[in-house]
Amino acid sequence: LLQYLTYFSFRVPCLLDWEVAYPVPYLSKLEGDSIQPGQSLLIKGIVKNGEKFDISMQTSNREGEDIPFHMSFRKKDKSLIMNTLQNGQWGKEERKKFVWKENEPFDLRIRAHDNKFEIFCNQKEVDEFEYRLPLTSINYVNIIGDIELNYVSWGGKYYPVPYEASVPNGFTTGKRLFISGIPEKKAKRFSVNILTATGDIALHFNVRFDEKCVVRNSQFNGAWQNEEREGKLTIEKDHIFDLMIVNEEHAFQIYFNGNHWCAYAHRTKPDSLKGLRIEGDVELQAVHVK
Repeated sequence: LLQYLTYFSFRVPCLLDWEVAYPVPYLSKLEGDSIQPGQSLLIKGIVKNGEKFDISMQTSNREGEDIPFHMSFRKKDKSLIMNTLQNGQWGKEERKKFVWKENEPFDLRIRAHDNKFEIFCNQKEVDEFEYRLPLTSINYVNIIGDIELNYVSWGGKYYPVPYEASVPNGFTTGKRLFISGIPEKKAKRFSVNILTATGDIALHFNVRFDEKCVVRNSQFNGAWQNEEREGKLTIEKDHIFDLMIVNEEHAFQIYFNGNHWCAYAHRTKPDSLKGLRIEGDVELQAVHVK
């Protein structure tokens, strides 16, 4: 079965409601199971006029306790500084040149692995940070500074590709499929397929870097139907993308990175959809149905 992501105390993601304001300073406890490799912290907001903003992944909500991972984005130094606070002492700083654009949307993702964090800013990997304290010691996320905060969530896992899953209670009208991933550096193609109970493909969404297009189609009884190819290829190799497919009464509405990209009129009953298959040259970070 398609496993729902655990988002602890954070809100479930929805590309259409990323304009909700969060208070800053922001502090939240990560409730539930301990953090696992493959999971990601996603932060969206707008960088305001100011000097810096900080993100800390902490063991406790008390001042002076260990901070396994601290990030500080500093305007004056044009840098990203990463460090660990252990037993009241800061370790050796790791610095990366980084310049943010004021009053523009900011997308930060921190993905946990077995021995390091992988950091993405505005869909592109910018650095890594090897653990100095155990990943499982992290219990809180704290965000302070000159940032307008619109969205915070934690979730995901490692996904096999090809990835196949059934959708509990079906992918009925009104539901949304959310996929976050990264096309491989040498990717040629990857596809997202929404399946009926009989195995037909209600929507074949095929990103083709080798043809610089996205093909939409359906397959019934083993026969492909007429292709749709209109629209500009808006995702890049080796960059994170967010794809959302909304099942509406007459069509699938498809969004890339929060922007409406196209509609695909249903060619079968919209309430007959039961499964999902993702394959090709892509690394998945999150798959969720709401």
